[in-house]
Amino acid sequence: MRKESSKAKKTVTERMMAILIGVLMVGLVFSAVPFLFLGDGTQTVTERYNGFVIEQTHLGYGVEVDDVNYIFSSHPQDANSAEASQEALNRLKGARVLSITSNFTDDQAGAIEGSVFVLSNLLDQQSKFTTLAYTEENAGREARTCADATEAVPVLLYESSNETSGIALENNCVVVRSRTTSGFSLLTDRIRYELLGVLNGQ
Repeated sequence: MRKESSKAKKTVTERMMAILIGVLMVGLVFSAVPFLFLGDGTQTVTERYNGFVIEQTHLGYGVEVDDVNYIFSSHPQDANSAEASQEALNRLKGARVLSITSNFTDDQAGAIEGSVFVLSNLLDQQSKFTTLAYTEENAGREARTCADATEAVPVLLYESSNETSGIALENNCVVVRSRTTSGFSLLTDRIRYELLGVLNGQ
């Protein structure tokens, strides 16, 4: 029993460390956002996409929307190529209240937490009321699953998958599935570009 308990504690600790590292990596990227737009002496590449100015540097792709600067890991054209249900994206754009959830023990927990952190910041800026949850109550977060989704309060579920990758609408639940860390980043960029209007149902 003691060995099993010790193993379980070790697993939880490893999961927490993975999540913490994921969030810290995202935080480091966002702390560098001002340098992307103020300039740091490095060369930048600027282009226009769908009426928006896209500035590429070693930090990523910068876009200014309504006098606010945002940074993405992928170009909007690449994000637009990701498999995504437009109905699912429209549900997110139209939601005023949203619950974001994932499995605390997911193999991609760190990548998922990083994506949730980035997306929830944008949702807050857009005055959308967002609650963060897990599929099972844990770490001070309440339990939320797709079964709790309603038309008024949809649920956004992040989960890893070895078979499919993309954004789908299942009843009132928007599901983001990916096999890789970079996949979650790309799909989250797709959602953020849509919310900001850089991609608009193209």
